Amino acid sequence: MYLLNSLMQMFYLAAVAEQGYPQSMVLASSLISIFNNVGIAVGSAVGGGVATHLGLNWLELSGGAYSPLLLDSIVAVESGSPSSRK
Repeated sequence: MYLLNSLMQMFYLAAVAEQGYPQSMVLASSLISIFNNVGIAVGSAVGGGVATHLGLNWLELSGGAYSPLLLDSIVAVESGSPSSRK
């Protein structure tokens, strides 16, 4: 699954960032790995806190709580991206 995530990020980078800001492709590529590690750290911290304080049964629901946040961030990025303003 981690390979699919990386491929989707690279596809999005090539499709959106290259069209809007081709001079910053190297910066955008380096940010992918940085924020991938940030996501792993935040997910591990939240999952550890939920497992410690609420128990393992709540891990699925707490993970599902991130879905609306993810969808909101995707909509926000897409509405502000240069390729969507054509």
